[in-house]
This record gives sequence, structure tokens and C-alpha cells, in this order.
Amino acid sequence: MNLIYLSYVLVFTLISLSLILLLKLNPFIKEQNPLKKRRMDLVGTKLKVTERISIRFETLFRQTRCTTRKFVIMILISVAGGFVAGTLLFDNTSLAAVMAVCMFPAPYFYLTVRSSTAAREEIEGLENTMSIITNAYAGNDDIIKAVETYVEEKNRYIPEHLRIPTPFDEFVSEIWFINPNVEHGLYRLAAKVKNRYFTEWVKTLILCHHDRRLKFALFPI
Repeated sequence: MNLIYLSYVLVFTLISLSLILLLKLNPFIKEQNPLKKRRMDLVGTKLKVTERISIRFETLFRQTRCTTRKFVIMILISVAGGFVAGTLLFDNTSLAAVMAVCMFPAPYFYLTVRSSTAAREEIEGLENTMSIITNAYAGNDDIIKAVETYVEEKNRYIPEHLRIPTPFDEFVSEIWFINPNVEHGLYRLAAKVKNRYFTEWVKTLILCHHDRRLKFALFPI
């Protein structure tokens, strides 16, 4: 009985940890200062939870070059492996099912660890990227053209078949072919890159989209 109880506790802990990582919840986060809070209130949070989850998986798949089909196969293998291991260890179908549930989030954790290198490489070039886009936007007052300027500069000397899509390439494609709402596209862009300074920069860019006189506030970030 104690073993079953511990198994349930383990399942609950793993599922809770998965949700915390997926939704980026942090109960220990410090309270923001009034100016930052006001800016966040002005900008708001326009992405729904389902869209954030979708972006999270899209980013993981892009950084690890995994596909939805491969991910589903990994989940099935993990669940089946957990069930077989539970059957061999406990010789009990109920405990084997609990073990299978415990293994369900394993592929997500695996992809998260595997994507860390690609995520680090993206962050290393952020300062130069933000500088190019900021300077371009200060000159033409057009966010889309400013991002396109960076994308063209980045891809200029790279053959088309060797180009690796980045969140900025995706931003331009989404604006032109999926949703022309620039503000929504910027929210999606911020959600794809885990960096505090980049998030602040994007939020300021959104404010500039509403009031272009604020564009020079981008330079200190």
C-alpha cells in the first residue's frame, strides 16, 4: 500500500514539475519595481496559455530538429518502456501503469536538455541582432522592414540550402503569410527566446509600435 502511495506522489510531482517548466511558473520570483510593472501593464500579455505551449514545442522542435512524428514515437516508446519496466519490477499491472505515466514526460525533458546548446547559441548573437534591428528601426520607423534588414544581412552569404531558420525568420514569415498583426508577432517572438533583456527589448519595441516617439528608448537596453 505504501509503495502505491509513493508511486502516486511521484506521478503528481513529475506532472507538476512538467507544468512548471512548460508554463514558466516561478513562485519565488521577486516583485518587480513600479516602473517595470507599469510597462508590463501597458504592454500586457497577449498570448494564450495554449499558444505559449504550442510555441514552446515549436521552439524545441526547431532547436533539436525533431518532428512531431518523432516526438509522438518517443512518447509511445517511453510509456511502453515504463509499463514493461514496472511489470518486471513490481509484477503488478496497476504499478506498471503508474510507472508508464511517470515516463510520459521523459521525451519533453530529453528535448529540453538537448536544446540547451542551440538555445545558448541563439542568445550569444542576440546583442548584435538587437543592435542591427534597433538601428534599422531608428532609420525607417518600420519594425517589419527593420527585422527583414537583419534577416537579409544574416543570410546574405549563406547558400539557401544551408540556412537555419531563426525566430526572426519565422517572425517575418508569420507576418507576411499567416497573421499580419505586428504586435502579436512580437509577442510570439519574445516567447521563442528565453532571455530577460531580449524580452524587455521586445516589450519596448511593442510600445514603440504604438508610439514611434519612444523608439530611442530601445538604445539603452
